[in-house]
Amino acid sequence: MVVWVPDWPVHCLVVDLPLGGAGAVVHSERVEVASGAARSAGVRSGMSIREATYVCPDLVCLPRDPDREARAFGAVVDAFDSVAAGVECVRPGVARCRARGPARWHGSEEAAPLALVSAIEEPSALNVLLAFAMVRSHP
Repeated sequence: MVVWVPDWPVHCLVVDLPLGGAGAVVHSERVEVASGAARSAGVRSGMSIREATYVCPDLVCLPRDPDREARAFGAVVDAFDSVAAGVECVRPGVARCRARGPARWHGSEEAAPLALVSAIEEPSALNVLLAFAMVRSHP
């Protein structure tokens, strides 16, 4: 199973943004990642900060903070670990584990991903994308 939280760097900035506010992570005078509200206003990755603030005057631009991203993603990994063993953080925003154990523990291949999404989305209000695959060996 693989969990991916799209736009993870922006999710770390939520405490620095007004409720529902438009935010962007910037580096070298360019937008790297934009929040949903910023994208709705027309902000796109790769835009110059000047162009982004023109199309979205209320845009809050903050620098990337890899340490903060990693610390904050720890809570997502802990939630993942509550429903599956052997969770590995690939990078902040992406974690994975073997699918066979969680599928057996939760009773089916369908129940394991549902338990995982509930464990992550309910307490955090994050939208996550989940990939689930069982690899079977042939006799």
